[in-house]
Amino acid sequence: MVERPARVAIRTGEVALSASPPSSSVLFDPPGPGRYACVEVEDTGCGMDEDTQARIFDPSLTTKFTGRGLAAVLGIVRAHEGGVEIDTRPGDGTRIRVLFPIARIASPPARA
Repeated sequence: MVERPARVAIRTGEVALSASPPSSSVLFDPPGPGRYACVEVEDTGCGMDEDTQARIFDPSLTTKFTGRGLAAVLGIVRAHEGGVEIDTRPGDGTRIRVLFPIARIASPPARA
């Protein structure tokens, strides 16, 4: 987003996944069907080519010290049985959605 002005939007919400991921995006570690909490970051920047997309979770791709960047995000998401969805094309910006399963809360015990 250095070459031209761009916008960044951050959204949260809940999404319901079906058995198949959206065809326009890549879903890393696809979780099963169900309800997920979602954190989405979308920009109107330059987007990513296929080579960059293939290395997006490589720790050496980050400009931060070890343990930062999307490699760390993927580790956290995997530990919580979630998924990361990326939708990007050169010239079209990027949308990254991080999905975490919504816990089902058991009914509280009946009072005696």
